[in-house]
Amino acid sequence: MSAGRVFGIVLALLALAAIALMVFRPARVVGPSEDSLAHSLVSAANASEGGTCLEGGQGGKDGGGWLCRLRGRPDGASDVRAVVYAVDVDGWGCWNAHVVQGRPGGGMTRTLDGCITAADFARIGG
Repeated sequence: MSAGRVFGIVLALLALAAIALMVFRPARVVGPSEDSLAHSLVSAANASEGGTCLEGGQGGKDGGGWLCRLRGRPDGASDVRAVVYAVDVDGWGCWNAHVVQGRPGGGMTRTLDGCITAADFARIGG
């Protein structure tokens, strides 16, 4: 096998690894955004009325972190319930959240965890 062929194979494998990283853990490359984190939490909690996130909340190893407010109608209720979570996001875009305000119900539990994916950046599904 020639050196050029080996180089081509290595280059193709590196390209595939980069594509896989962007698809499965895009926050590792571009960092989490307010919208992508909110979409990821809304999907995990099945918060039917959406949510928002702001950086600089409680928690985090360095005192940083995120605060996210989710809104939903738990268990088919007629009223919309709001729950605020303190969220820690690691370098891979995976997060842990716990309630700091409100009463969760339905899919909005006291703690949530998950990871930001390309679908969250594109706001697909959920």
